[in-house]
Amino acid sequence: MTDSPWAVVSPRVTLTERFDDEADRQRVSLVLAAPILGTLYRYEGAFRYAIAPGQDGENDG
Repeated sequence: MTDSPWAVVSPRVTLTERFDDEADRQRVSLVLAAPILGTLYRYEGAFRYAIAPGQDGENDG
């Protein structure tokens, strides 16, 4: 695969996801950055999730 000439100016997305044992939450961080311009967008957050019986879209009737 050859490198695109646009690779030099194409934005980059970096997504980091981890589980925080102490807080019992998933943590995510997303950064959209462009060469020369720098960071265009940043998001950081935490959430809890659970899979409940009958809530997965299957066997809902």
